Amino acid sequence: MSYLILFIFILPSLLHAGRSEFNYAAVRPEKKEPVPILLSRNPLVIGPDTDKPLPILKDKDDPVAKLQVNMSSRLKSVIREPRPIILIDNTVYQPGDEIEVRGGLLPKHRVVLKTVGEDKLVFTLISTDPAQPGQLEASYMLSAALRNR
Repeated sequence: MSYLILFIFILPSLLHAGRSEFNYAAVRPEKKEPVPILLSRNPLVIGPDTDKPLPILKDKDDPVAKLQVNMSSRLKSVIREPRPIILIDNTVYQPGDEIEVRGGLLPKHRVVLKTVGEDKLVFTLISTDPAQPGQLEASYMLSAALRNR
């Protein structure tokens, strides 16, 4: 019974005590001021360094990023002993072999398996595009299931 009296008389007064009147005069449009913004320079005006080259961003045509994506769905198994070999789709490759898969792993590069490590595979990417000749080295980090334990 005492809990019922507590609930009826005290609880509504506690709930009403937290509320206060809202001061509408303080938020009228004429009382508001713009927020000052400090800019070191106008971002819409071209700066004085027009000859400065733009930063190079890695884009969707980056062969190293494409290798990571394409290999993740195709690499099936990695065997390190007695000789290191890997299984991509249904073909076995060993270090020194060129990776040739249906549909192409990378369209403008030849992909050669260089080494099989404990936690990564290292590939040599050789460009076949005459406009961008050269080669680079790329590594593919193995998933936890394919790492040597």
